[in-house]
Amino acid sequence: MQTAQPKNILIIRLSAIGDVVMASGLLPSLHALYPEAKISWLTEPATASLLRDHSLLEQVIVWDKAAWKKRWKSGEKLGVLKDVLAFRRQLKQANFDLVLDTQGLLKSGIWAWMSGAKRRVGLGSKEGSQHLMTEVTPRDDGAIISSEYRGLVKYLGADDAFVEQHYKMSLNQFSDSDPLAEFKASKLSAEQASQFSDYIVLCPYTTRPQKHWFDHHWIELAKQLESKYQLPCLVLGGPPDKPLAEKLVAQMPNAFNLAGETSLMASNQVISNARFVVGVDTGITHMGIMHNVPTVTIFGSTCPYSQAPNTKVLYLNKPCSPCRRRPTCGGSFDCLLEITPDMVIEALAQLELTIFQQSPCSNH
Repeated sequence: MQTAQPKNILIIRLSAIGDVVMASGLLPSLHALYPEAKISWLTEPATASLLRDHSLLEQVIVWDKAAWKKRWKSGEKLGVLKDVLAFRRQLKQANFDLVLDTQGLLKSGIWAWMSGAKRRVGLGSKEGSQHLMTEVTPRDDGAIISSEYRGLVKYLGADDAFVEQHYKMSLNQFSDSDPLAEFKASKLSAEQASQFSDYIVLCPYTTRPQKHWFDHHWIELAKQLESKYQLPCLVLGGPPDKPLAEKLVAQMPNAFNLAGETSLMASNQVISNARFVVGVDTGITHMGIMHNVPTVTIFGSTCPYSQAPNTKVLYLNKPCSPCRRRPTCGGSFDCLLEITPDMVIEALAQLELTIFQQSPCSNH
């Protein structure tokens, strides 16, 4: 859709980590489509660090929903209402002329509406948020990673070739510090630390248990990885995952638990330097794809994409899949149980072969 060129754009994607990662391709796409426009992003605290100081962002606006909710429940209703009005003023004073609500929910749509922007485009808007938009475009839940966000760029007037050229997932740049420095100092000898430059990242955890692979599969996979590659495995996750990860790593050879030990940005940097990434449908797994690290994704109750660069997607596509938040299996999760460690090892071997074939040296 061709309209007047916007001068001030707001992207709204409040959560979750994986969606922010996949939506980050909007930044280079919008910059190429509207080179004179300033771009801002409204998000929640958990994902703000991924976006701050991004070279293509004018500002990151943070809505601390959890803090507001806590204060409301504690009886500070008047204070929260004052904060709502102040936040609305902040949005209106920014003079956005195009708002892209990529979350499409009421909690995101209300801020698009409160911004006062004349053009408000909702991506698959529902929960009543569609009535707060000036336009709504359907979510293109296609096979390619970030299909829905790519579809939004096309809706704004780009063609397939433009999207292919400019849609590149990108987050905040790294710091100069070593994200593994504390880990090396506390868990490794000086000799081990000096040799610790190559590793495999495992991402077993996410917010929904029905997306988790089985522990006995992870343990067997770690044994096979050690046998084949002789590389350490680093298990990543958030603070709530730490106890589970400690129990899991204790049963793995040459594995270390970093769950809850690294910040989100540090995890992002750790992933960027990995030999491989193996993970379930969680945000840090998608970071492996963003960094073009060979990645194996394990999907069961969800399948957000089936095609991604340098990636093998393991998904059995059972008649009940994807069940998303409403499993019908009574907790057996056969869609994940039947994905075996052998299948992951084979997927990694296929990725290795593809990388070798693409290497200039493979012709000699």
